[in-house]
Amino acid sequence: MDVAEAAQGDAMPTANGPAPGGKPYTPGQFEPVAPPSWQIWFGAAIGVFPFIIASYEFGKRILIQRRCQRCEGSGLVPSSRVKERLVKCPECGGFFPWQSWSRFFEANAPGQVGNGGPLLQPRGQTSVFYKVPPKPEEGAKREVSAGAGGDKSESS
Repeated sequence: MDVAEAAQGDAMPTANGPAPGGKPYTPGQFEPVAPPSWQIWFGAAIGVFPFIIASYEFGKRILIQRRCQRCEGSGLVPSSRVKERLVKCPECGGFFPWQSWSRFFEANAPGQVGNGGPLLQPRGQTSVFYKVPPKPEEGAKREVSAGAGGDKSESS
């Protein structure tokens, strides 16, 4: 027996020799491993649970913003000092400020959309788990938008 064979010992099965378990080795033979125990399944479920809760709460924050009557769902309102500058809405928190894809790609330019500050809480929310306000009725939504922008047919 040479040095290479002595170093390998029984750890590496060969086509002629037995495998570590004592069975002869056949190339291409597959022995499935034991199925995962209950601890693996339990740990996987516990590991995924926070992501399920977070995605549910993320969806609620988007609904709160979409139902906001002040910013009309964009998450942005004019600044009190400079009217051209848009900042996060103080009512809904401006969780997901949005105007368009073109504004989205230039959001990091100085003097652009948002205030870059901390994430704001929606007004009146005191818990970590948010409460979504009821969906506004279509008539009330039209009145708010008509009052803010005026009716274009009366401007003649």
